[in-house]
Amino acid sequence: MKGKLFLVTISLIMIIAPFWFKDYQLLRLALALMGLILLTLALFLNKKKNVFKMTIVFLSFFSELFLIDYLLVSFLELPPILAIKVTSSKDVSTYNSLLYRVYNCQDNQMLDHFYRSVYACNVILDETSINTISNEILNNYGKYREKFFNIQGKISKIQGTNILELQGYEQTDNKLNGHVAFKDHITVQVDLGNRYDLSDYKIYDSVNIIGRIASKSKKNNTTYIYVKDAILLETDLYKTYELVFDKASECTNNLNIISKTDEYNFYSQCLNNMYIKYDEENIYELSYVLTDHRMTFKKMIEKAIVTEKDGLTLYETDKLNILKCQTNNVILGDKSLTLNSNVCEEFDAKKLEDAID
Repeated sequence: MKGKLFLVTISLIMIIAPFWFKDYQLLRLALALMGLILLTLALFLNKKKNVFKMTIVFLSFFSELFLIDYLLVSFLELPPILAIKVTSSKDVSTYNSLLYRVYNCQDNQMLDHFYRSVYACNVILDETSINTISNEILNNYGKYREKFFNIQGKISKIQGTNILELQGYEQTDNKLNGHVAFKDHITVQVDLGNRYDLSDYKIYDSVNIIGRIASKSKKNNTTYIYVKDAILLETDLYKTYELVFDKASECTNNLNIISKTDEYNFYSQCLNNMYIKYDEENIYELSYVLTDHRMTFKKMIEKAIVTEKDGLTLYETDKLNILKCQTNNVILGDKSLTLNSNVCEEFDAKKLEDAID
């Protein structure tokens, strides 16, 4: 009898002890489970061993402890005992329990029932390049599984409305329109659910995602690393740019078409080889970004000095002048382009003829 009481006492101490400290999660979990096992064995000491009954008793004790643990997590924001802790950074960790997950963001806890929430922390994890992380995950998968990462890369494929694929890449001589050479032996496949409009994104676009390394598989010669619970970070890359161009050796009133969009027809006068440069890796033809609406007329004139005359509008920027005709035609020219340049006459005369007809 004394031996049984001793074992019960020890088991209860082992079960209760993890509630008194928050660190050493594996030790907390091990003590609790060992305590439950010891308590179950103590109750059947000197009795006929019945595996079925012992299992039922253990599961009953486990359920009670799980409920107590859950209530303490919910109302007192204590870290759970019956959970596996995964540390993504010094500020972000997750506790993965049976029916819920707890996000710990700089010691602030958020409860995620049934693993429904995507990355829930306001903390932005340190950025890591797809070129680095894909090989590291492949070589150390057990170390990185279930962790959240902030991955910067280029889109190699878009599947439907919710899947982005990223692959390692290297720069080529042709850098135009974000072009790179992808390395297709490792593909990071990111599931974004239905939370984003991926129609705004194109192959070779630079993106940042934060997501959890969930699983991996190999198909033919490609290893797929699947990322779940992911969010797509807004990038500042495409917010600032430099307009790069060459001046024509001879300047005339001849116009060259750049792009025709739903709103405007863009022409150039006395300018050649017009590019939008976001950084050294992302240089786009002006015609390309105007067509896919990454660059708009509104963006081009947002810091311009505006002058109007006879239905014409001149926008003076640091590098060039932009003339908006009475019609939906826009001319980009060097600093010699003015309201008196007469380059809009053909377009506006056509508008007048159409109005008379």
